[in-house]
Amino acid sequence: MLEEYFAVSRALARPIAMFVDESDDDAIAASIDAGVSAYVVDGLAANRIRPLLDLAVKRFNAFARLQSELAEAKGKLAEREMIDKAKRILMDSRRLSEPEAYGEMRRRLRPARRATGFQPSVIQPPARSTGHREKAIPASSSARPEW
Repeated sequence: MLEEYFAVSRALARPIAMFVDESDDDAIAASIDAGVSAYVVDGLAANRIRPLLDLAVKRFNAFARLQSELAEAKGKLAEREMIDKAKRILMDSRRLSEPEAYGEMRRRLRPARRATGFQPSVIQPPARSTGHREKAIPASSSARPEW
């Protein structure tokens, strides 16, 4: 039954308050895993329902905000990793220092940023049979990686 709650909570992006007569640690853990925002034992008194539902909504919103912040942080980390990889490729292929490679990347991206906003370089894996090194392709290129 908790799997259905989880599916509903995710699909509709709505909080779930669960009212039960009895509970144990396993049921609480399973409820949390299923996305239940409030787990209330023996609390179905009329005067308690509204505050408990308010709590469920606030906890749901707080959790959704944390998920959004986590997704944003992961995106920024992925961008940073791509930039670092491109910088390493420039350093290896052109024998540049780290500051020189970073400056070269900034110089190449400046016109693209002005015209269309930031577009990170696409990093293409090396050709397997030729033994060539990886290379960074300018953001204005239409080439896509074949990963």
